[in-house]
Amino acid sequence: MVPVAGMKFSNPLELKLCLTNYAVKNGYDLWYEKSDNQRLLEIEGSLKEHYAKTWSYGEEIKRTNPGSTVKMDVDVMPDGTTYFSKFYDCLKGLKDGWIEGCRRVIGLDGCFLKGICRGQLLSVIGRDANNHIYPIAWVVVALESKETWKWFIDLLIDNLRM
Repeated sequence: MVPVAGMKFSNPLELKLCLTNYAVKNGYDLWYEKSDNQRLLEIEGSLKEHYAKTWSYGEEIKRTNPGSTVKMDVDVMPDGTTYFSKFYDCLKGLKDGWIEGCRRVIGLDGCFLKGICRGQLLSVIGRDANNHIYPIAWVVVALESKETWKWFIDLLIDNLRM
C-alpha cells in the first residue's frame, strides 16, 4: 500500500506499519518522534540528504537578502568523507538594524537541537531602543566547543564592525 496524504487508518499501529513497509520498500530512513493520538511526525530522507540542503539554503539566503553573511564549514575525514560542522547566518537587515539603532550590548546563548538533525543552536541577541530583544545572528554547530564559539564570535565581530 502506498501512503497518500488524507488516507484514513483504523489505528496508529496500522499507519506506522504502512509507512514502515513503504520506507523499507523504497529505501527511505524514517524517524518517528514522540507522537500523540492525533498526529505522527514523519521525516523523509536521510540525514545526509537533509544536511546536503544547507548549501542550497545558504545560497537562497544570499540571493534573497543581498549583503547577508552565510558561512558553512565541514569536517573532512582522512578517508575523504565530509561531515557537517557549522552553519552561520547573519541577515543584512538585522545586522544593519543593530548597528544603526540598538544598544551596544549583546547576549550570547545556546540550546540543544533535539529533532532528527541533532546539534546545537548558538545565537546572539541585542536590545533595541525599547529594551526589546533583537536577534542579530545565529549558528548551528554539530558540537559546542571553544573552537565553535570562537568561530561564531570572530564572524560576528567582522559582521558588526566591532
